[in-house]
Amino acid sequence: MRPRAGVDLGGTKIQIVVVDERNKVLGQSRVPTPTGGGPAAVVDTITRAVSSAADEAGLATDSLIGVGVGAPGAIDPDKGLLINPPNLPGFVNGHSGAGFPDLDLIAFSTA
Repeated sequence: MRPRAGVDLGGTKIQIVVVDERNKVLGQSRVPTPTGGGPAAVVDTITRAVSSAADEAGLATDSLIGVGVGAPGAIDPDKGLLINPPNLPGFVNGHSGAGFPDLDLIAFSTA
């Protein structure tokens, strides 16, 4: 199995790990969750943080099999949207206005 990334999307930080098939951490990144810019800024930050963790692992992001995202609140896995997460202002009214178009999401989970 190819390496994959995991994202812990919190209200104050975004933690990324890149792991192998045995869940050995190959690379990681931790960045503050943007407080402005809405969902698009969060998606951009996740994309850059995944790239940073992959770089630390010595991997290109296109070598990752996918990305799992853990975040509080409801999700729409078909559209890749978080719905009104309690710790992320701007993701409101049932639609965040932004999905995760630059990431190949293979799993969503609620924390």
